[in-house]
Amino acid sequence: MTRKQQSSSSGMGIDQSPLVVITSLKGAGCTFLDWSLLYLSGQDQHFSLEHDDWVPICDDPLDTTNGNAHQHQKNHPLGRQQTADAVARLSQHQQGIRTVYPTVLSDYTDLDTWLQEYQALLGDCLDQELPLIFVECDARAIGYFWNLRGYSRSRDSFDQLFFPDSRQAWQDLGLTDVWDQRERMALDMRPFDLSVFPKIAFDRAYHHVNCQDLWHATGDVMHECFDFLQLTMDQHRWTHWQQVAGRWQHIQQLNLRFYHNLPHMVEAIVHGWYLKLPEMPLWQESVIQHCLIYQHGLNLRTWQLSRFPDNAQKLHALLESNTHPLSP
Repeated sequence: MTRKQQSSSSGMGIDQSPLVVITSLKGAGCTFLDWSLLYLSGQDQHFSLEHDDWVPICDDPLDTTNGNAHQHQKNHPLGRQQTADAVARLSQHQQGIRTVYPTVLSDYTDLDTWLQEYQALLGDCLDQELPLIFVECDARAIGYFWNLRGYSRSRDSFDQLFFPDSRQAWQDLGLTDVWDQRERMALDMRPFDLSVFPKIAFDRAYHHVNCQDLWHATGDVMHECFDFLQLTMDQHRWTHWQQVAGRWQHIQQLNLRFYHNLPHMVEAIVHGWYLKLPEMPLWQESVIQHCLIYQHGLNLRTWQLSRFPDNAQKLHALLESNTHPLSP
């Protein structure tokens, strides 16, 4: 591994075998970025905290079942203390590039506490002058995060975490069928809440990546990351990496399709336009019903409707005025 000339944009010199921190507040593709950095560096192995040893860097991190990049054995500590321990252990090994992808503990329901923990965690890394690649979760792509880190969780775990009171109230009334659950979720969820996208930035040298650039201009982002780290990319691996990256980009685009199509689907239901609807998971149906209730003052007569029909006109025929009292 050779070291590039110091980049004037980075503002700091970086070791030729750095310990690199790669992170984002929500799941935005950091696992793929982590793998890409290691793979394109030309290394054959990287240090795994889970195995306490050097392990092979796979040729293809994409899981054929889920479409994510989790075949890559990343170092993924949770919270400030685990991150400090991970950095200490990885710092003992100097012979190759090492990566760590820290994130905040997932059991915080208070956003301020969650954010303070995360900022303190990253501040610790910057205090040690570790090169930091921060992927910002762009609120303009908010629907991407519905799929990965919110309403696509198992229904039980999502309800228990965010809406235990309303869930119990509806259960006490015997409203437990799938159409009841859909309606309760539609009333409880806040899919367009921008408060969960706080602005995070630092006054010390780090590399900022917008998540949408990572998804759509992945090759450019990788070159910029290598420039920031002052590392030379293994060009012999570039062609294969591009093939894998193309498949990964397609997965990200699929994650965005529902969000991009949502306004037209809702308008088609409201106005009775012809529009074929795909088969959707319950959380997507709930988002549509949420939009009808909160944006148009309408609801659906969904008794015994286990799944939405295949055309917006059929849902239009089920429209009625919303009678639920609404809170912000």
